[in-house]
Amino acid sequence: MLIAKCKKNIDPWGDKETDLVIDREYVVERVDMGQSYTTLKLLGKEFYYNSVMFDFYEDGKEIETIIGCDEDMEQNVVNKIAIKDALS
Repeated sequence: MLIAKCKKNIDPWGDKETDLVIDREYVVERVDMGQSYTTLKLLGKEFYYNSVMFDFYEDGKEIETIIGCDEDMEQNVVNKIAIKDALS
C-alpha cells in the first residue's frame, strides 16, 4: 500500500488552500504521471492533488521520488516504477 504524507496543503497550481491536513497520512488510490507533473487520487477524496504536496511511504519506509522531467531520466523511470509497484 502506498501512503502519501501531506507536507503542504496549498495547491501549487492555484495557490489555494486544500482540504488536506499537514502531517496526515493518506492512502493513494491512483497515480497519474504526466511529462511534467504527477497527480494523485487519495482514498476518500474527490479531487486529484499535485504530488509535490506529499512525501511517500511503503511499509513505513520513505520512497524517494523525482517529479517531472530532468536530466537524470533513468532515475526518474526507476522511481516511477517503485511507485507503480507500491500500488499493485
